[in-house]
Amino acid sequence: MALPAPKLTAYQACFIVEDVPRALQFCEEMLGWGPFQHFRIPLEHAEYRGWSGPKLNEVALGMAGSSQVELMHVHQGQDSMQQYQRDMGTGLQHIGVLCHSTTDAVAHLSALGAEVDDSRQYGDITFSFINSSLGPALLELLERGERGLPTQESMARDMEELTAQRTLNTRLAPDRVTLAVADIAEASRFLGETFSAHREIIDDCLRIRGSNGAIEELLCKRCIVPGGVLEFELVQPMRPGNDPYSRHLRRASAHGNHALVHIGGHTTDLALPGPTISGEWRERAEHFLLCSGPDERCSLQLRLG
Repeated sequence: MALPAPKLTAYQACFIVEDVPRALQFCEEMLGWGPFQHFRIPLEHAEYRGWSGPKLNEVALGMAGSSQVELMHVHQGQDSMQQYQRDMGTGLQHIGVLCHSTTDAVAHLSALGAEVDDSRQYGDITFSFINSSLGPALLELLERGERGLPTQESMARDMEELTAQRTLNTRLAPDRVTLAVADIAEASRFLGETFSAHREIIDDCLRIRGSNGAIEELLCKRCIVPGGVLEFELVQPMRPGNDPYSRHLRRASAHGNHALVHIGGHTTDLALPGPTISGEWRERAEHFLLCSGPDERCSLQLRLG
């Protein structure tokens, strides 16, 4: 008899950014995310896929509603994030997935066709990057040692010392990540079985108005897969176009078809600087704006109403 699937919770979104302090300031001042813990992780000796040498990553971690945001820049050395930074520049690089047992989670994902890219430990947290049909190292398993999975109460306690100094007003609470995929049937199968979640693929018409006023309409296949704190939106354009999802598919071909495009949530009054793209899903009458995020790419989706 097959063992039950382990409980996995999509919880964290990681942006590769060019300048961590500048990205952190944007998140706090424009989005009300944080406060952030900002630190560097120097290693005298690290290894990754046959490479070895010193490594230095710069990191900032902060809460955004019920989810966590990570800002990352690799200054030296090699790992899966440096590979993304080299091939794609800045952008939404991975989704952190909480698990009780890395061993059980890896066994579960391996049975679905995924494999471990890299696995390491920092403090009492074990993290393993997973290669799958969604792209290289797009999922990161996070095991929190004896603390187990965080609750709202434990997350509040973790941040108590920081928030005692100042409290930020979250203006956008992310609850969805969007992926552009070439095979939505395979992507929805993998995510649905990963998170033991229902999924339904629908046909929808996307109407996009670019920052230059140009309007484009195209048919897409679309699917929402619940993942816990964050849900996954899958989009497959039915023909190549100049929309954000078709452009991402072309850009991501340089990095193993890495599917992550943007993260977003509901808002009614958030205005961000810079050009915006407005969109509408006709079938579900869902309106949104795409705006520049902490990675200085069009990586934030504001769902209106």
